[in-house]
Amino acid sequence: MDGQPKGTLMTCQNILLIDPIYNPGTVPPNVSLGRIEAALSPMGKNIIVADFVAPDCEDNNLEYFKQKELAFFNEVLVKAASADLIYISSGHGNELKPYPMWPRIQRIAQLVKQRYPNRKIIVGGALVNLYKKSYNLSNDMLSGGWIDCLVEGHENNAIPILGGRYSKVFDTGLSWDAWDIGKYPKFRSLMYHVGCQYRCDFCFEGKIFDKMANKESSEILLQTIEKAKSRDGISKFVIEDSTFMSYPDVYNILECL
Repeated sequence: MDGQPKGTLMTCQNILLIDPIYNPGTVPPNVSLGRIEAALSPMGKNIIVADFVAPDCEDNNLEYFKQKELAFFNEVLVKAASADLIYISSGHGNELKPYPMWPRIQRIAQLVKQRYPNRKIIVGGALVNLYKKSYNLSNDMLSGGWIDCLVEGHENNAIPILGGRYSKVFDTGLSWDAWDIGKYPKFRSLMYHVGCQYRCDFCFEGKIFDKMANKESSEILLQTIEKAKSRDGISKFVIEDSTFMSYPDVYNILECL
């Protein structure tokens, strides 16, 4: 973690989670942010969410997309008004495709800081790791003067910053209670492990993840599935682990499912 905000963040009760990745309505809600919400909500934190879901962009031109992006920026500013602390995810892998992600993250941070100078802004996720590990970019270059803290490694490393020193980091399950879930498709992403134990030089995994970590118990995984089924009527799930079929307990998990 670099540039960790100074002062006591234990008093920050209203936390804005931002998913800046454009979603045409075909991608389920962000897994990393779902895990962060699941960890912070039991601590009494009020979770606010801003996400860039705009299905109608698919049938329109670039100018229309820019209008939707501006509307998303305005939504962030409205929600930041009631937030004590802001966390922006740069995603958990698919952002290695040529999306204009980091300029959008910097723009969000700039707009928030210009309107609310005292808001602390924290950014973590795949692009932070990629730029720091592979491109050796400096904190100043990445932050643009607007981001207070860059979280390296897995995004769960942001939980102690957002929730306080004694926040529970692992085995928290997933929660999207604060999300407008109706904007998303009728399936959910799950991750049992994060990262890959093999660490092949040619693969992007070693560039955006720490060594395999954040193993959830099968009980927590099943609880997440049952909650999604009973509350939201979800019956389809995608396990996004990189090497799911190589786990020693994979057959036990599949039998439980």
